[in-house]
Amino acid sequence: MLLWLGIEFLFKEKDMYRYKVTMPDYSQTKIYIIRSRNTDRVYVGATTSTLVKRFSNHNCRFAKGKSQTRAYKVLEHGDCYIELLERYPCLDKDESNAREKYWMRQFDEQRVNKNIPKCIKINPTKNKKEYRKNYWKQWYPIMKEQRLKKCKCPCGGSYADYKRKRHFQTNKHRTWVFNQWSEFNHL
Repeated sequence: MLLWLGIEFLFKEKDMYRYKVTMPDYSQTKIYIIRSRNTDRVYVGATTSTLVKRFSNHNCRFAKGKSQTRAYKVLEHGDCYIELLERYPCLDKDESNAREKYWMRQFDEQRVNKNIPKCIKINPTKNKKEYRKNYWKQWYPIMKEQRLKKCKCPCGGSYADYKRKRHFQTNKHRTWVFNQWSEFNHL
């Protein structure tokens, strides 16, 4: 059994590898910062592995010229080091992202991070059907009230706000617009 970047290779079978992906242990989450003594710019990140491994990974990618992360903007100044900001045991990726986002906000002026992690757990409902049901219970009366509002038009007609375009195409409104235009041109 071989472990490589969170993937366990179990055995080789007929030129195909059988493997299983191991989930990160979010109870080991660490929020870190990469600094350089030559600049005030910083990179904020989160990891479940050791800081040495994570820093080594950043340096390796930088040395190979793979600048897919923003950490290279700090690493290019040289004399860099990684520093632990906080150990933050989490239950899942969303909690980890939320805490990383918090620390990014603390270093808002100095950070080079472009992407701020998204916290997906906005809606704690268990399934979409329940979410839709709750959504319609909350918003349907408000939307219905707005749809029933009548607007008065200078042509003498009235229309619901969401049917404005349709009203503007009626003969009554077009005749009124034509009369207004012709009166304006005779002046």
